[in-house]
Amino acid sequence: MISKKIFKQRILLLFLTLTFIISAQDDTHLTAKLLFPVEQMAKQNSYHILLEINIEDGWHINSNKPLEDFLIATEVTFDQVEGVTFGKVKYMEPELKNFAFSEGEMSIYEGRVYAQTTIT
Repeated sequence: MISKKIFKQRILLLFLTLTFIISAQDDTHLTAKLLFPVEQMAKQNSYHILLEINIEDGWHINSNKPLEDFLIATEVTFDQVEGVTFGKVKYMEPELKNFAFSEGEMSIYEGRVYAQTTIT
């Protein structure tokens, strides 16, 4: 098993990286946190983890598959962490919504959304 101390150090590094990426955006109107099913993880076992993204009221982000080519998709990535492997990220179903500034529906996320992956 990975010791609790080493695991927490690795996850803290991951969280700080994630926080930096989110904070690097100008006028950030969202927060994110990682949710784990257990406090200590056994080596060679896989666990589902969630990334909870909270988007400020009145704001939205594009989904992972926007409907227009020129829109930037939401993408969750993880930096490599020694001894940790991440699986493919699964995204929630987006909302389809019309806005005054768009000609048609947009594929977006609002409020609280989740992305899921596995960690080994």
